[in-house]
Amino acid sequence: MEIIKPLTSTTIQLSENGIYTNVSGLAEIEKFYQNAKSYSSTSINIGVKQMQWIDGNMSAMLGAALYRLHQEQGLTFTISFADVEKKFPILFQNGLISTDAIVVKRKEKSSTIPFKAFWPHDKDGFIDYVMEELLLHDGMPKFTELAMGKLVDDLAELCCNINLHSGTNDPFFVCGQYYPSVQKVIFTVTDLGQGFLPKIKAKTDGAVSCSKEAIDWALDGNSTKTDAPGGIHLSKMKEFFLNHDGHMHIATGDAYYSTQHANSTDRPGGFLPIQQQFMGSTIHLVFSKNLLT
Repeated sequence: MEIIKPLTSTTIQLSENGIYTNVSGLAEIEKFYQNAKSYSSTSINIGVKQMQWIDGNMSAMLGAALYRLHQEQGLTFTISFADVEKKFPILFQNGLISTDAIVVKRKEKSSTIPFKAFWPHDKDGFIDYVMEELLLHDGMPKFTELAMGKLVDDLAELCCNINLHSGTNDPFFVCGQYYPSVQKVIFTVTDLGQGFLPKIKAKTDGAVSCSKEAIDWALDGNSTKTDAPGGIHLSKMKEFFLNHDGHMHIATGDAYYSTQHANSTDRPGGFLPIQQQFMGSTIHLVFSKNLLT
């Protein structure tokens, strides 16, 4: 008979500050990931008492990190439901944390866009989610039929790129949040693939040699595909957000890009260097309810 060794347990603070949709938020999750990665076959209690805030959409990135830690290190996770209910009920409402003991019903006009994982080949499931949960959300603008169709095509291409080019069989993770105070919806997609660089470096015979250059190359409308201009969709999305009071962030490899900071003197071209190991790439899409009508 096989003897199963009991799991040890430890507590790791998720963040002592806040987890926001920016470079600092990524760094907080990366810090937690690195701390947890030093353990194996352990039950990690995720401490949130000291954390001040978490953007709901960052559940996609956090969920990706937890999945990778479980797959690679054999870790399991617990969290104080009382602490979450008191400070961060959004994590119950969007489905990142669930328990049969606590039933949280989403309000008819909920600010959350549910946390969910999709297998890379599940394009139809992802498109249904985009239509029903994101584009028709109460916090989103009322799109014209033409604009809706273009956005569905562009977002579907994200799923196709993960399936064809990220080099992963792992699921990718999505979540969104409406922020009424600023009238914006932020939608986040995180995959656990190899990132932008490897396929683009190979496609360009080494002319593109770093993650920053790979992001620029993709945003210029280029594609590693031979049968379709896939990169055009990313380029169109960039222009869409620039023209409609929105923003797009891309994090992959050791580079973080944001249209919001494209003209900042401290972020040449909108880029900042980052250190991260748990994900392949993340894209944040920031929609403005006020002007995207």
